[in-house]
Amino acid sequence: PLGYIAWLFILEIFVTLLVFSRRGLRMFTGANKLFVTGIAGGSISALAYGLVIYAKTLSPLGVVSTLRETSVLFAAFIGVILLGERPWRGRMVAAAVVASGVLLLALA
Repeated sequence: PLGYIAWLFILEIFVTLLVFSRRGLRMFTGANKLFVTGIAGGSISALAYGLVIYAKTLSPLGVVSTLRETSVLFAAFIGVILLGERPWRGRMVAAAVVASGVLLLALA
C-alpha cells in the first residue's frame, strides 16, 4: 500500500506539471489566496486518501469504509452551520440516514 500511495503522489506532481505546461503563468493570475487554498485543499485531500488506503491494510474494509463515510456528516454540518447553506432540512435528513447506517454497522 505504501508504494501505491507514493505513486499516487508522484502522478499528482505530473498532473500539476501538465496543467502548468498548458496554462503557464496564467495559472497564477487571480487571487493568490484562492491558489494557496486550492493547493492546500488538494494536498490534504490526497493525504486523507493515502491514510484511508493505509488504514484498509490494518483494519477490516467495512470498518474503514464506514468511518470514511462519516465525512458526509461533517460536510453537512459545516455547510449548514458555518457556511449557511440552504435548504438545510434535506441535508440534515441525509446526514441522519448516514449516521444511522454508521451506528447500525458499529452495532453489528
